[in-house]
Amino acid sequence: MIEYRQWLSVPCIAFTLSACSQNYSPEQVDEALRENGLSRVEADAATSGHGGTGASAVSPYDADGESLSLPGLEASVPTGWQRRTPSSSMRVAEFGLPSDTGAEEASLAVFRGPMGSVEGNVERWIGQFDDATDSQRWEVSLQGGARVTMLDVSGTFTGSMGNTGRQPGYRLLGAIVGEGSYYFKLLGPDATVGEWKESFDEFIGSFSVE
Repeated sequence: MIEYRQWLSVPCIAFTLSACSQNYSPEQVDEALRENGLSRVEADAATSGHGGTGASAVSPYDADGESLSLPGLEASVPTGWQRRTPSSSMRVAEFGLPSDTGAEEASLAVFRGPMGSVEGNVERWIGQFDDATDSQRWEVSLQGGARVTMLDVSGTFTGSMGNTGRQPGYRLLGAIVGEGSYYFKLLGPDATVGEWKESFDEFIGSFSVE
């Protein structure tokens, strides 16, 4: 049984750099992290499928692609989610979520932490929308006592580090496991994300956290 505890909307304030979702160079990452008093935490090469020289390209997915296996976390991947090669070294997994109506595809990026506080990540994600008039935050309690902080925010997405331009009618569904062991960021057109909202909730509910 998953228990939901609704929280009040949180203010649109950019707080700190944490799990980022766009492409940029490792040098940019390190510089920005230093400015915020943070340091980069790399995913294990053996589990991320990319990494240092000589790393073995081991997929975090099982052979049939129906589950996601990461250190300390297992989850069932919903039908219709399409695996993607992570588009940056900060991501340990990535999925494409296509639209049945022909709208632009949404993307789910998975990051491994810790990479900043829960509060800082939530506020930063909201801060990526300059007119986030509709934002909600709540917590999900999984079997075994694990806690997941959830976020639902929509509006005009203004991008984050390494990405420019305004994208109106966008929506972000976020999930942060515990105090930041993993971060899940589903982003795309409101219509496409809405098609996958139920699947995203089921995905979070399937988490087995050590």
